Amino acid sequence: MKCKNISIIIPTYKREKQIIKILKSLKNQVVKNLKLEIIICDSFSNYNKRFFPSSSKNFKIKYFNIIKNNLSAKRNYGINKAKYKNIILIDDDCIPDKYFLSTYV
Repeated sequence: MKCKNISIIIPTYKREKQIIKILKSLKNQVVKNLKLEIIICDSFSNYNKRFFPSSSKNFKIKYFNIIKNNLSAKRNYGINKAKYKNIILIDDDCIPDKYFLSTYV
């Protein structure tokens, strides 16, 4: 299987518990040869990042604070910061099921 690179962008505001669940779900889905970059675009909600899953070789989390608190501005910011061409946009109230990444790959 060829290595896949995916950037996932999550615009958020004051949903720390949901974000942690999303990150844990995604980290459990990372498979061999898949590099996953999670870009969280927040508006100064002051999430406690110590509860986020730890980054690894194939799982990186990037966290940005955006002054504008609207979805389109956060998504566009995340797209501009994405390292990979394959981009998935998900909302902060949707926890991906266990086949989410394999479906996209």
